[in-house]
Amino acid sequence: MFVALAQSFAQLSDPRFQRVMWRALFWSVLLFAFVITIAWTAIAKTTFFEDSILEWVTHFASSIGASLLTLLLFPGIISTVISLFLDDVAEAVEARHYNDLPAARPTKIGEQLASGARILVLTVAVNIAVLAVSLVFPPAFPFVYYGLNGYVLGREYFELAALRRMNLEAARPLRRRHRLYVTVCGAVIAAILSIPVVGWFMPVVATAFMVHMVETLRTRPA
Repeated sequence: MFVALAQSFAQLSDPRFQRVMWRALFWSVLLFAFVITIAWTAIAKTTFFEDSILEWVTHFASSIGASLLTLLLFPGIISTVISLFLDDVAEAVEARHYNDLPAARPTKIGEQLASGARILVLTVAVNIAVLAVSLVFPPAFPFVYYGLNGYVLGREYFELAALRRMNLEAARPLRRRHRLYVTVCGAVIAAILSIPVVGWFMPVVATAFMVHMVETLRTRPA
């Protein structure tokens, strides 16, 4: 696992990785700005109390909360965008490390959009659940956050990478046989995604990481 992660980070200097990284960051920042603007506008137009001081405090607290929630969801937003460039990252990894493989099945745009939407929806749902649990029992936050995000990110990145070389009927049983391992890989991704700045380019590394994991697991004797 750690060799594959190191190989993925080492390839960040690859021009193909960097093209994806900067394109994804550009579109993610635009999407992030759109979401936060919508949230702030909705809060500004909502009346909570008649008292002006209470109203100001509530608006201020709500704006801060919306900003923090959007920041928490930023890894999901950029992961969604990067899923649209999966083939570019995977082809770069295969060209460097697995150049004996035949050409993969190109990922259809519909599959990319569906995968990206699924990552975003699941990330939103999971992190709302994390916040709810953390408000009730704060010490549980790291365990719930990395456990749930590890499961979601591990599953989605693994299947995204696997579907280039396998059909769904083969990819899902492979993931389920190694579900703990895949979840741990997802937790590693979630941990690095949560690091400021590093999280901006981690989805590229995560995609490369899962290409390595898929190749390791699918060629391993059953």
